[in-house]
Amino acid sequence: MTEGRYNNETEKLKGVITQVIGESVITVIQGVLDEQVYVSVVDRLNQKYPGVGWAYYVGDYDKNNDDDVGERMGFFFRTDKVAFTDIGTWQEDNDKFHRAPIYAHFRCAECELKDFYLFGFHTWTLTALEEINELPAFYRNVSAHFNVENILFAGDMNAGYFVTPDQIDGSLPSSEPGFKWLIGNDVDSLTFSFVSASLQRFLACTEEVADGFEDQGQAVEVQQIYNLTQEEAAMISALKPVEVFLKVE
Repeated sequence: MTEGRYNNETEKLKGVITQVIGESVITVIQGVLDEQVYVSVVDRLNQKYPGVGWAYYVGDYDKNNDDDVGERMGFFFRTDKVAFTDIGTWQEDNDKFHRAPIYAHFRCAECELKDFYLFGFHTWTLTALEEINELPAFYRNVSAHFNVENILFAGDMNAGYFVTPDQIDGSLPSSEPGFKWLIGNDVDSLTFSFVSASLQRFLACTEEVADGFEDQGQAVEVQQIYNLTQEEAAMISALKPVEVFLKVE
């Protein structure tokens, strides 16, 4: 499972984006301005991996958010590996979060964790830490709403790079019983080498969810894997994707 942010530029970079997303069963996208990018990527995925059956969901634009730049979060996923029974944009807590979270209820017959809700988040520069600290209360809210316990959060928890690893360690999710960060604080997910403290993260909300994944996740070194310059890697995204691996039976 991958979480990241991608631009749709040259043919070469489009090919890299297709390969990166194609390596995962589920990808959470942090922000795309044009919905046609999702359509284009799915077309490329289905051409490159025939018989797999790629699909996407793009979140609603949050019209209540005057400061948003118009980016919309979304999912890509393989329909031959996972099924979903519910998918949408959560609009009930837009006084708590700068950008309305997206969610999907995924089922995966091949995995130890067969059934879970995945929520995608994107914090805002000036309120990132406050939004992080809302996550335990938000979990209790959506858990009661959907009558489920197994929930996984994914997103850019440090837009603007102002939140430090020490602040993450002291945040409410870090002390919440059952919560576990699946990406370590030593993992930096920013493309640019001269800036640090990017926090693309997965947060498991129950022990069962955490136990459904292999150890700690990692950043995907797109620049090195695909032999790109830093400028090319930055054209794809200012942030490296991060990935975690579901345990398979």
